[in-house]
Amino acid sequence: MTPKKLALRAVLAGLLTLPFLLRAARAQSIQDASPPTQRSMGSRKHYTGLPNFGEVTPSLYRGGQPGADGLKALQKMGVSIVVDMRSQSKHEQAVVEKLGMQYVSIPWHCPFPVDQPFVKFLKVIEDNPGKKIFVHCRLGDDRTGMAIASYRMAEEGWSADEAMKEMELFGFGGIHRVICPALAHYEKDFPKHIKTNPAFKELQAIKK
Repeated sequence: MTPKKLALRAVLAGLLTLPFLLRAARAQSIQDASPPTQRSMGSRKHYTGLPNFGEVTPSLYRGGQPGADGLKALQKMGVSIVVDMRSQSKHEQAVVEKLGMQYVSIPWHCPFPVDQPFVKFLKVIEDNPGKKIFVHCRLGDDRTGMAIASYRMAEEGWSADEAMKEMELFGFGGIHRVICPALAHYEKDFPKHIKTNPAFKELQAIKK
């Protein structure tokens, strides 16, 4: 057989095997590609006296300002700690403590987000493993939303975009970008704060 015919036969053999090679490569690439992480966002639940209530994890809950019936419902759920992100309420504190729960005040205002409230909030979670915690503000959307976002990013490794989707699920929207324009920017930059603020680094060290 002439060299020309041998070369032609080799080319034809290559063309015949090419589809099989391509299918094998595609199958391998699909196998090697890790599936995208599916984030499980908080789920809404309905209780009298607990507006905008949701379960973030089996031990972390969120919502708006609880009423008397809502605080009783929290007690029945086994909640141990109520975190109030509004200005401290002596009345709420008295009712919470009468029901056998702990009241923690971490006040801040959504137009002026800073790191310290979230350091405190994350420390409450770190210091109370296994205890059920409920965090609230007035409506449960902006201050509470950012608190939960801080937990998602610092403790669960969520991106800012993923955490924002959960904030939006619980009511954070266009109006908040008008009345609290700095908050959305702060949330977007929060992963940088985790890496650069020594207070967050200290929390991470304690966790390890």
